[in-house]
Formats: sequence, structure tokens, C-alpha cells
Amino acid sequence: MFQSSFKNGLNTVFFDENTVINVTKIKQNPKEINSDLGEIEFHLGEIEFHLGEIECDLGEIKSDLGEIESDLGEIESDLGEIESDLGEIESDLGEIESDLGEIESDLGEIESDLGEIESDLGEINGYISKVKKTKNKGLGNFKFSFSLILSNNSKFLNK
Repeated sequence: MFQSSFKNGLNTVFFDENTVINVTKIKQNPKEINSDLGEIEFHLGEIEFHLGEIECDLGEIKSDLGEIESDLGEIESDLGEIESDLGEIESDLGEIESDLGEIESDLGEIESDLGEIESDLGEINGYISKVKKTKNKGLGNFKFSFSLILSNNSKFLNK
């Protein structure tokens, strides 16, 4: 840090917290000028070195910022792809829900058909019981009973 200040009419130069050069003292003792100039040049060299380090650090920071911006661009692109994929997934879920609705409807129809089949089986079992009871009466009653079963269930057999 290079500062100059004027206190009580004296010229004082600060290079950093530890180095203070009294310019008035130099004017009063010219023999020390070369020594003080050497010290000033040394501190200026240190300042230039630190400025070089700062410039190097700034270059690295700019490079890092460029990489970060590139990474952000990739992240934004990835997010766009993810949003697109989510849209497709939502569409697929809609189709699946529709298919499930159709399946549930089909299951309802199957349950209804099973109910009809169970009812028809009950009727058939009833006819079989009648046939067993009338088996001593001859085969004619069995043929008549079986033809009734077939005629009652023709709507089911035609499906």
C-alpha cells in the first residue's frame, strides 16, 4: 500500500504498516538519500511483485469464472432435458392411467360375466339334481331337462 500524508508540516511516506520514511529527514541529511532511495526501490519492487501476484490471481479467477459459466450452461441444458423427460413421463403416466381405467372397466365386465356364469352353473346344478332325482323315470326327462338348460344359456354360448 502506498500512501502519503502530511502531519505537522512533515512529509511522511507509508509503504506498509512497518515502513515509514520521513521525507523531511531526507532533505536535512542528504547522505542518507541513497540509502533511503534503495529502500524505496526495494519496497516498490515488493509492490510490483505483489501486483504481479494479484494479476495472476485475477487471471486464475477469470479462468475459474469462465469454467463456472460453462458448467452453468451445461447445467441449464441438462435441466432442459430433464424438464422434457418429465413432460414425457407425465404424458406416459396419463396414458397408463387411461389404460388402467380401461382395465378396470374390463374387470367389471368380467366380474359381471362371472356372476352370470355362476348363476348359470347354479341353474345347471339344479337341473342336474332334478335329473338325478328323475333318473329312474327314464332318459326322456333328462333330454328334456338338458334341452331346457341349453335354450336358457344360448345367449351365453353365443358370446
